[in-house]
Amino acid sequence: MFERGLALFLYAESPVHWGTGSSLSSVDLPVQRERHTDYPIAQAAGLKGSLRDFYERHGSTGAHALVESLFGSLKDGETAGCVAVSDARLLLFPVRSLKGTFAYVTSRFALARLERDLDRLEIPPDWKVPDEPAEGKALVVTGSKNVLEGQKLILEEFFFEARESQELDKIAGWIAEHAFPAPEDSFWQAHLAKGMVLLPGDAFRDFVRHATTVETHIRIDDDTGTAAEHMLFTQEVVPADSLFWSLVLCAKPFQSKNGSPLKSATQVMTELSSRLDNDRMQTGGDATTGRGQVALRTQAGAQEN
Repeated sequence: MFERGLALFLYAESPVHWGTGSSLSSVDLPVQRERHTDYPIAQAAGLKGSLRDFYERHGSTGAHALVESLFGSLKDGETAGCVAVSDARLLLFPVRSLKGTFAYVTSRFALARLERDLDRLEIPPDWKVPDEPAEGKALVVTGSKNVLEGQKLILEEFFFEARESQELDKIAGWIAEHAFPAPEDSFWQAHLAKGMVLLPGDAFRDFVRHATTVETHIRIDDDTGTAAEHMLFTQEVVPADSLFWSLVLCAKPFQSKNGSPLKSATQVMTELSSRLDNDRMQTGGDATTGRGQVALRTQAGAQEN
């Protein structure tokens, strides 16, 4: 059914709350997480809704027919959309560093997932995933800005023995060119080129589990000037400067009552890629407090699957 596809990268320019609702944990409103890895994610349904909202808000003449063609009719059973969106998975996570302010950390598992998805889209990267470093060790880019004398790396309060990796240089360069917001010579690309770190899988999991931001919220009672009863709660957000990616698969549009301006899966992919690439959208909760502002990059599949 799905003939074409693209990789959609989402770079958080503000904290993001992809929420799960209430929780029995110490955090009242946690973020969405994978069950088996505990990595933060954006579930596909919510992300697809954000993309639909983006099109509805930024559409032009004939936008209604285009939105229905891509994402389906809001009336049950009338017309199905021709776009499938996967969960957005975590690739880079910002962690406070004793030197260099913060590091973009990742794991072999996260990179292997990205490599697998790129292979599915027939987008061959010019890099290979390095072997996972041993416990207490980390791979860093050449000339890393986060490494102290003696090849010491301190992230939060944890110490790692760092080793430079030319393969990680290639990965950082590819991500900077294809996944980070343009222009490609910006501060952020330069920061990644000197601040990417590959951690052991367990260490990466611990950081993404425990180094998110937990905020305390209250609502003030107008009559008393104090916190309203039961209105003190905590909310978890994914920090700014995190990087996620999702697969967006495209099929030939179905015929709708309004007619489809797109006639093939290739046209669908081209429309999505050209419209989303180097743009921004809001996703997740708390839009009115600046949460969920993400910069988008797309990489279209080279050939039909």
